Amino acid sequence: MADEDVSGSDTDGSSITSSSDGDHEYPMELRPMTEVGVKRLCSELLAIKKASDEDFHRNVYSCYSAFVRILEEVPRVKCDLEELKQHVLNQRILVQDLINSLYLEKPSDDSTETKAQGIEDLDLDSDGELGSDLCDALDTLDISL
Repeated sequence: MADEDVSGSDTDGSSITSSSDGDHEYPMELRPMTEVGVKRLCSELLAIKKASDEDFHRNVYSCYSAFVRILEEVPRVKCDLEELKQHVLNQRILVQDLINSLYLEKPSDDSTETKAQGIEDLDLDSDGELGSDLCDALDTLDISL
């Protein structure tokens, strides 16, 4: 009984034949349907792959052009940054010169003591408008640098 073929009938009337060693043979009507289904699935997958590849290439080219534009802007931005740094440095020097000139105009009792203390003698924290403006300008320059 181990070598006998067992045949059964399916609900749609087709029969499935199998041998006792586990090999299954399908009726001839199912083979073309399965083959058509597999071919259709393969063609759909290939169409999806092609559309995906086209979308990928489109994204790469659009991102690449944006990247190139940004890369071309870098030297110009570096140059602008250097100009701004130089401008801030010049403004800082001008503010220091202004402080020094105010220091020279300030009357002092002992000139040697005043020279030793330097700029610290100038009271920038006073309630005067000039002192607060100078402090604000120096703070802004320090933050900018």
